[in-house]
Amino acid sequence: MVTNQRRLPENDDDDDDLLQHLDVAFKREKWQAWQKESRSRKRAENERAFHDTMNARVSVPKYLHPVSDKQHKQCMKLLQLALGAEGLDECVCLVCDRLVLRRDSVRNEATDWQYIDLLRRNLGKAAVDLPERLVNQYSAPPILQGLEKVLVSPRGVHYYSDDKDCPDAWICVCSDCDKSIRSQQLPKFAVANGFFIGALPKSLRGLTLPERFMTQLASIGAVTRVMRGGRHRCIRSHCVAFDCTPGPPVSLLPRSLSDVEAYRVVMVGDFTEAQTKKIKKMHRIRNQLVRNVFNFYKAYNHLYDDVLPNDEVLDSYYSDEMIAQHFVDFADDDDDAFYDDAICAEQESVRGNSDSWNGGEADEQNVLERR
Repeated sequence: MVTNQRRLPENDDDDDDLLQHLDVAFKREKWQAWQKESRSRKRAENERAFHDTMNARVSVPKYLHPVSDKQHKQCMKLLQLALGAEGLDECVCLVCDRLVLRRDSVRNEATDWQYIDLLRRNLGKAAVDLPERLVNQYSAPPILQGLEKVLVSPRGVHYYSDDKDCPDAWICVCSDCDKSIRSQQLPKFAVANGFFIGALPKSLRGLTLPERFMTQLASIGAVTRVMRGGRHRCIRSHCVAFDCTPGPPVSLLPRSLSDVEAYRVVMVGDFTEAQTKKIKKMHRIRNQLVRNVFNFYKAYNHLYDDVLPNDEVLDSYYSDEMIAQHFVDFADDDDDAFYDDAICAEQESVRGNSDSWNGGEADEQNVLERR
């Protein structure tokens, strides 16, 4: 017996699910195709940008134009201030008597009465128990009216003539002291706060290097000297190292010159006869001058109270012949022409103000020592 069975229709929800599944798959495939095309398009754009950049390095684009002469001068001036001597120039602070960079200081005119009044009120008057010679050393010049009884450094005053050829001056104050002064406070390292160093009398100046070794508490590790004139040029940059760790004064002073075995003068290059004699004289030991300096230190520096003189050391003397034999070496400069041209090129590389103007000193015996 054959039985006819009627097929029931499927549910409408199944049809909707199938259509939705096909739609999602189509959108996913379409999205992947769009991403692939987008990556290809981005890669092509990057390649075109790279080629455009490489071409721009070869040929100057049209939108770049040469700078004017005025802009060029301004750029060179800024470069000179940053890298040249103007950026490395030094000055002495009026308040603390320290050597600071000019760019780290403040310039004030001597006619700025408000600032002069700030200095007078914050620094105060000099103590009455100070030696008269020390007070005179740190007395303000007459051009700074209002600071007659205030301890300041005269080295911080710079004189000039105005447009009418009238004498005038300006003062240099370091940034630290200027900040304290404007805050109406006494600067920590101000001369008026007791931080001062007395200068040697004129009769005791001009000590030679061995004489300093015999009379100082700290041992100098290195000294750079610059000789003017002849075939020698000035040194623009150099390094000076010091061994400033003093031990017991009795173990350091007086110091016998024979103990300084490593002390030697090396003369490199061509020197004239006058220059050679000058260097020999720079390393003599003058007995009476050493005694006078030592007595001056004993009288005015309490650090020398426990230091006893040694007559054997103070009586030591080296003649010019002995100096040349024990302390002076002569070395040939085979590359003299090379270094001469290199120094000239270096001097002209940065056209800032420096001490190169003094390189052609007429006196070939003039020696400059920077410490």
